[in-house]
Amino acid sequence: MTLRQIQYIVEVERLGSLSNAAKSLFISQSTLSFAIKDLERELGFPLFERTRTGMRPTDGGLVFLKKAHAALNAFAELENTMPDAHSETAHLRIATVQSGFLPHVLQCITPEFEELSVPFRLKCRGCETGEVVDLVAGGEYDLGFIYATDRQRQAWKQEFLSRGLAVRRICTLEVCAIFSESDPLARRDSVSLSELSDYTFVFSGDDGLTGFSNLADYSYQNFNLNDHRRYFDAQDTLLLNSLLRQPGRFSIGHKSVFPLYSSGLAYVPLHDRLSAHLLMLYIADRPLSRYAEDFLALMSQMAPLIEK
Repeated sequence: MTLRQIQYIVEVERLGSLSNAAKSLFISQSTLSFAIKDLERELGFPLFERTRTGMRPTDGGLVFLKKAHAALNAFAELENTMPDAHSETAHLRIATVQSGFLPHVLQCITPEFEELSVPFRLKCRGCETGEVVDLVAGGEYDLGFIYATDRQRQAWKQEFLSRGLAVRRICTLEVCAIFSESDPLARRDSVSLSELSDYTFVFSGDDGLTGFSNLADYSYQNFNLNDHRRYFDAQDTLLLNSLLRQPGRFSIGHKSVFPLYSSGLAYVPLHDRLSAHLLMLYIADRPLSRYAEDFLALMSQMAPLIEK
């Protein structure tokens, strides 16, 4: 059971619909359905009745949802107890999905902060797409970074506007299958998703599920992650990359310039030549700090290293 799963079921209860909740959470409906079923299996009872008019909590679901609301409220109170930092302290708070690019940028920007004459607080939080949006829109973080396909970018445009968020495209990346360098497919110029049916799919969290299942919207291949024979939810980037160093496993992503991530791995483009955009989110009516602008400038400077 994860905090994100609890947020998912509360949103489904609020909206009474899987499709509306998925849209609000910035995930695919199949990902949301999978997460709820996974939680129901863990609990041993159904949380919702699936009716023609939407999702209705079961008796057991009502009891659990009451506790879920209490847990989320307690977590929010805990976050609000964090003390305000001194006004003369340099701040930069970044919320980001898993990325093979940002660690390298952070590695390069940290020495610049260390040379400042004032104290600094550089904070980076790894989370999933919906949480990145929430943290930036709520003013808790200065910058947010997510990946989106063309269709997702268009679908989310109005939602971002309604939440007061501005969006900048940092770069466009080629979507690849990621293998061990010793895997036979690693020597290919491109690979088809249909060739990976017997491979173990390794991903990290619900964004990993979404990133894979959303390819169905853009690929001529017909597949569903929920039907994949073998998969491993690593929930940790270093563990994910460690698992990928064995043949017979794959993940979906883009090439990385960070040696700790990319060592021993091969990035093979998909036959469909799919692309994803790295987007930066920030509050539209709030000017970026000089530190955020410096970070953005460095990202833009380094983007050609991985751009499609």
